[in-house]
Amino acid sequence: MTLSSPTLRPLTGGNAVPLSATLSSGGAVRWQLAAGAPGTLSADTGSAVRYQPPAGVLAAPVAVTVTATGDGASASLTLAVSSETRTPGLFEMPWRASSGPTQHRPSSVAADIAGNTYVVSYNDVSPSRRGGPHLHKIAPDNTVTPLIDNDTWFGQAASNANASLLYWVSSMAVDRAGNLYFTNLPLGIPLTAGQQSHGGPTILKVTPAGVISVLAGSADPQVGAITDGSGSAARFLSPSIAGIDFDDNLYLRDGGDVVRKVTTAGNVTTVASLPRGLMADKDGNTYDHDDATNKLMRTGPDGARMIVTDVPYCADGAPVRPRACLPSAPYRLIPTGGASYVVFDGYSLGRLIMPSPNAPPAATLTLSSPTLRTIAGGSAIPLTATLSNGGAVRWRLATGSPGSLSANMGATVRYLPPAGALAAPTTATVIAEADGASAALTLALTSASNMPGLFAMPWRDSNEPTMHRPHSIAADLAGNTYVVSYVANVNPTRRGSPHLYRIAPDNTVTPLISATTWFGQPVSDENARRLNNIVGFAVGRTGDLYFAIAQPFSVTVGAPTILKVTPAGVMSELVTNSPPDAPPETAQAPTIAGIDFDDNLYVLDSRGTLYKVSAAGSVTPLAALPKGLSADKDGNTYAYDEGARKLVRTGADGSKAQVTTVPYCVNGTPVPPLDCLPDAPYELIAAGATSYVVYDGYSLRRLVLPR
Repeated sequence: MTLSSPTLRPLTGGNAVPLSATLSSGGAVRWQLAAGAPGTLSADTGSAVRYQPPAGVLAAPVAVTVTATGDGASASLTLAVSSETRTPGLFEMPWRASSGPTQHRPSSVAADIAGNTYVVSYNDVSPSRRGGPHLHKIAPDNTVTPLIDNDTWFGQAASNANASLLYWVSSMAVDRAGNLYFTNLPLGIPLTAGQQSHGGPTILKVTPAGVISVLAGSADPQVGAITDGSGSAARFLSPSIAGIDFDDNLYLRDGGDVVRKVTTAGNVTTVASLPRGLMADKDGNTYDHDDATNKLMRTGPDGARMIVTDVPYCADGAPVRPRACLPSAPYRLIPTGGASYVVFDGYSLGRLIMPSPNAPPAATLTLSSPTLRTIAGGSAIPLTATLSNGGAVRWRLATGSPGSLSANMGATVRYLPPAGALAAPTTATVIAEADGASAALTLALTSASNMPGLFAMPWRDSNEPTMHRPHSIAADLAGNTYVVSYVANVNPTRRGSPHLYRIAPDNTVTPLISATTWFGQPVSDENARRLNNIVGFAVGRTGDLYFAIAQPFSVTVGAPTILKVTPAGVMSELVTNSPPDAPPETAQAPTIAGIDFDDNLYVLDSRGTLYKVSAAGSVTPLAALPKGLSADKDGNTYAYDEGARKLVRTGADGSKAQVTTVPYCVNGTPVPPLDCLPDAPYELIAAGATSYVVYDGYSLRRLVLPR
């Protein structure tokens, strides 16, 4: 098993990082994040997944280990996740204490996971003799800490023996724990194959406490060669550290272009190439100085190269290079984070915070289903996720939701309702997640309906005075129906007070608003007045009522509004002047086209523009109503067909058929009875997975469709 990634340095809030696994057996691969690691994986199986860094700002960089397993093999890859809040630009970087003696120019530069930079330099004893090594640590805030100088060695007295081992350092690296690794080239001269050496080359390790040891190679006299092996058995010619990954494996170039890997145990192997992402930024780009243009070049993960234009360049031939511009002479870039580098031109250091290329828009995820209503023991419901960037989608049920999903990955899954009867209607919330985006869809779950048929439905208390005909109808999750009506007009130009009734599935009628009461309390003239011109309403999962109010009928003209009334009768404005951009002459009738089981309202204005209004009152324009908003358990919708004067079923596939299993009234009956469907237009309000309220403008019927 081998793993690869275009970058090892993601940034918080940044793009997802693609991870690939190659398993020699061709078997299935399973992925896992280390316990407690921040961020998420787009999937837990497959040859390729994506790691999504967390949002927000980290106090310090964090190592995140991803492990893949399959057919008894496993491999891990560690990413260094950091935050970048500094302003982009190129800044001077001091690399030695100002009180120290004049140094030779910097010799080797490295950086650790926390963004600290380490610099090796030497004092010049004479033009022909190199002085002792110096090592400085430069923090991200440019605080300089001497680690090695003429007198000290990591806080202790300097040792000539230790200093002599670092006399010919040619490159270095720092691991996650702060251990330093140096390539030591005797006399600074590369060996050729077969050439006799008095000792080395070697790979040295120095702990944060200053303990020095030979990790690989031998300080004994030897013949130069490229020989793999463990510890002192390994041989080198001219090793130079090309990079270190965040699993603390060193990668060297040796004898020209031979790439060698050195583990923390000192095992040395020759590998085909450097790992992808070893020196890349958060998006997999690498950077280098281009000799032809004397500019900084960005090479993308796809190999495309382009000049970086949003960094400062020094004027060609400038005798003394300023520290706030990139020189025209060659330089190296040493990565210190997902968007930051140390620039080293052989003489001085600069800190480069790269401007981020225009990031792609954040992923968006939308869910759809042919129905939002199902029954226990019923058919599975297909659910579809659409992810804007085409990534992998992970599915799960919210904690406590009944039923199960057919799969936990993929663009399409099915929700399987539980078997057996339910004590009461409930909901199941399905959640999809991918690339930092998430979406939820709530389904209403009931038991199988009553016996099919069409039944008369009383809608007011028989003791109440004669009312105006029913005006607006809605139904809730439990199958209760709510009816708004108004007392017969006080006069031809003035509507009477609003009444509201709740009709239970067993036809028990409960007055909620009357001429004298308001949800069990004395009615308020102000509350009644605000409900004087209802043009539509709906009921949320917890019994909250939402009323669309046009400009008032009998009082001073005001803005159209959507009001919310809790089951206790507390009224508030959810949206005023809805929709917000509608001019007064066209915004007089916001009608409610439906409500889903996440309590999002779908509102049409008088111009025919559709809006989604969340339970928090945020308003979003929409192109179309969600699929399944008024559908039965199988995704069918029903409507009166004026041509045939019959009820027509439209299937989830768009096919239409007349419903023949319901009773129809005789055409032309002056007063249609309530046990048949009239031949005049009527509206169907969904009241369950297989039941509807039939409203013809005068009376109500309860229709239970055959399964």
